Amino acid sequence: MQLPVDIKAVIEEAASIDGARQTPLSVSVYVDDTAPGDVQAHVRQAFASASPHARVSLMYLEGRPFSPYAGDDMAVIVAGLDEQVGECASRLREAGVPVMVATTLPALVADIAQASGHAIPAGDLVAPKAPRDLPAESSEGAAAPPVRAA
Repeated sequence: MQLPVDIKAVIEEAASIDGARQTPLSVSVYVDDTAPGDVQAHVRQAFASASPHARVSLMYLEGRPFSPYAGDDMAVIVAGLDEQVGECASRLREAGVPVMVATTLPALVADIAQASGHAIPAGDLVAPKAPRDLPAESSEGAAAPPVRAA
C-alpha cells in the first residue's frame, strides 16, 4: 500500500465507479448450436445480469437471418463449427459493434472463418488456455511420463 493515501482521489474514484454502474450497457450473445454445450452454458452464465442497467440478449444463429443490433455496446459469438460465424462477426464489426468470438476450438474456428472468406482477427478470438502438461498415474500408482496437450 502506498502511503500517504490521497483521500480526495479515493473519493473521486469511488464516485467514478458509482457512475459507471449507472451507465446503460447493451450486449448481444449469439450462440452457434454446434458449440459444445458446456461452453454455451458457461457463456450464458457469464453474461446473466441482474443489473437494471444491462440489456443482455441471447439469440441462436441457426435457422434465422443474421441481423446485428447496431445499438449494442458489444457482442459475443459462442462459436462451434458453423460456417457463418466468421460472416456474423464481420457484419457486427461493419455495424460498429465490437465482437468477441468465444470458443474451445480456436484454430478450427479461425480456419473455417478464413475458408468462408470472413477471417476473424486474432484479437477477437477468445479461448481458454490449453491445459498444462500433467503427469498421469500408471496402473501401479507411479507417475507415468507427462501427457502432452495437443
